[in-house]
Amino acid sequence: MAIYYIESEKGTFLSEDGKRKFMRLCGREAYEYLCSAEGKKKRFMKTGAHEDGGEDEYVEVPSTYMRKHRKDERRVQYVSDCIEESGIVTVSLYAMADKETLELVNGEECIADESADVEENAFRSMELETLRKALKALTEEERRLVSALFYCGRQITETEYARANGISQQAVSKKKRAVLQKLKKFF
Repeated sequence: MAIYYIESEKGTFLSEDGKRKFMRLCGREAYEYLCSAEGKKKRFMKTGAHEDGGEDEYVEVPSTYMRKHRKDERRVQYVSDCIEESGIVTVSLYAMADKETLELVNGEECIADESADVEENAFRSMELETLRKALKALTEEERRLVSALFYCGRQITETEYARANGISQQAVSKKKRAVLQKLKKFF
C-alpha cells in the first residue's frame, strides 16, 4: 500500500530543513484525497520504499520543483541520446579502480607518455610476439634447456645443466646450438 505525505499545517512530519509540515495518508484516506479536486492539483515524487513494510512513499512537491525536475530529466535524456548517437565512449574514473586494493587510480595511466618512443615500443612488441611463437615451436625438452640457461632468476651453466640431467657438457652445448639455430629461423 502506498503512503503519501501531503503538505499541511496540521502535519506532524517535518521536512529536512524544518520549514514544511506534512501529514501522512495511506489506504482509503489517501485514495479519496487524490481523487478530490484539491488532490488532483498536487504533484508527488516517489522517494522509495517505507522502512516498515516496503510500501512505496510519495511526497508532495511544489509544482515549480516538479517543472525543474522534469526539465533536468529531459536534459539528461537528451545528453544521453546525443552521446549514444555520437559513438563516444565515456570511461569513469571509478571504472579504473584497482580490483585488488580497491583503490582508485589517478588517471595518469591514461595519459600518453611523451618521452616514450612509439616506434621502438611497436618493434619491441612485435619482436616479443615473434619470440613467443618461436618458443612455442620448441619441444618441451628444448624449452627447459632455454629456460635454465637464459631465463631463470639464477641462470645455470652448461656444466651444471649437464650434471642435473645426467648428460655431458658437450651434449648440452650441441643441443643449445641446435635450439638457437631453430630460434634464428623465426628472426
